[in-house]
Amino acid sequence: MPKPRGGQKQRPLRSGATFAVMAAAVLAATPASAQTLTEAFAYTYNNNPQILAQRALLRSTDEQVPQALANWRPTVTLTGTAGFERAGVAARGTSTQFSSFEPRAADLRITQPLYRGGRTEAQTRQAINTVQATRAQTLGVETQVFQAVAQSYLDVVRDQTLVEVNRNNEQVLRRQLEATQDRFRVGEVTRTDVAQAESQLAQATAQRINAEGQLEVSRANYARAVGHPPGRLVQPRERPVLPATRDEALALAASNNPNVISAMFAELAARDNIDLVRGQLLPTINLIGDLSRSFAPSVIQQSTRQDTASAVLQLTMPLYEGGAIWSQTRAAEQTVGQRRGQLDDARRLAVQQATQAWETLQSARAAITSFGAAVRAAQIALEGIQQEALVGSRTVLDVLISEQQLFTTQSQLVGAQHDSALAEFNLAAAMGRLIAPELRLPVQLYDMERHYRAVKDKWLGFGGGLKE
Repeated sequence: MPKPRGGQKQRPLRSGATFAVMAAAVLAATPASAQTLTEAFAYTYNNNPQILAQRALLRSTDEQVPQALANWRPTVTLTGTAGFERAGVAARGTSTQFSSFEPRAADLRITQPLYRGGRTEAQTRQAINTVQATRAQTLGVETQVFQAVAQSYLDVVRDQTLVEVNRNNEQVLRRQLEATQDRFRVGEVTRTDVAQAESQLAQATAQRINAEGQLEVSRANYARAVGHPPGRLVQPRERPVLPATRDEALALAASNNPNVISAMFAELAARDNIDLVRGQLLPTINLIGDLSRSFAPSVIQQSTRQDTASAVLQLTMPLYEGGAIWSQTRAAEQTVGQRRGQLDDARRLAVQQATQAWETLQSARAAITSFGAAVRAAQIALEGIQQEALVGSRTVLDVLISEQQLFTTQSQLVGAQHDSALAEFNLAAAMGRLIAPELRLPVQLYDMERHYRAVKDKWLGFGGGLKE
């Protein structure tokens, strides 16, 4: 009896299954035109609108320091007046004598604050702490953006691999259907076997279409996070530096997380605000210097010029202001309590995120080992069942079930690899290490001190505005 044509179809079926097993590792090799995760981070660091907007907010916050320091400096005002007046003078029993004159005056006043009830010092401390809080917020925004980049990058890599696996699975099942139809024509299998193969192929086609759609969604997310559509992405080799133990990771998250640091400085700024508000109840002392010149100040001095100069030490003591300042002080004290609670919550959240990322990482690494073994075992099982099906000891359904099991374990392995890499970046983010200096990106780092130094002691001028 001649060998069935179906036996000839089984050879490419095994080679196709072997290709599917290796699909998860194909993307580890870096093609020359591929974009790496480091390149995606670097492009995002220089061009992401969220990061750029936060830097502009930081530069705006820097201006609070020179605004506070301005209270130490004198204010100078120059006032000039000019007009026309007509007046009449009459003695008893005489007619009114009218005359016109044009009074003119110029006044130069310098006010130097000497004491403001401690408000200048408190406002300066508050401004500095607010700047520090905003710097930490800037790192927090950078971390969030990098998390989005890492996730979208890894999603694209995962979905690229799953599309390859699904396409290969569809090809394998199509060849399986062809082989089953050939065997049906020679009477080796029944119409039920053909229907089972057709059903599996239809399911594989639907899964492939769904995988391609999910890949497009992930590509759109990548374009949103990075700023341009992805090319052919590769499994990233870059990994953040992580601690060796869980306790070390949680300790770093509790102290180094940008949101925790920002909340710490926000609490300090709130404490400074108490002193700022309470200082309104204390006296203020100003030294006022005045220099003025007037021409024709009155009717009887129409042709005279009057020059005056004065220096006055002015003390202002508030006695009662309706209770508003007392109320503002109590409100400021409650704000400190609010900031303290927000600090505790930020610390708890950072620890929770680090714990979640750590446990996800450990379980994903274990899953990679298990699914890798499962893929190898499923491949061996499929090859054995295919051989047994050739001699009639296995049915077409047995082969289809084994192929589905191999496909499922391949997909699970790809997902575990994705989850492991993503958990590493999430853990780094919780510890405050998902920032450009820690990642050693090939970019010029943004200098948060440059604008601050440029404006801190600036007495006048508009430089450093939108040109930044």
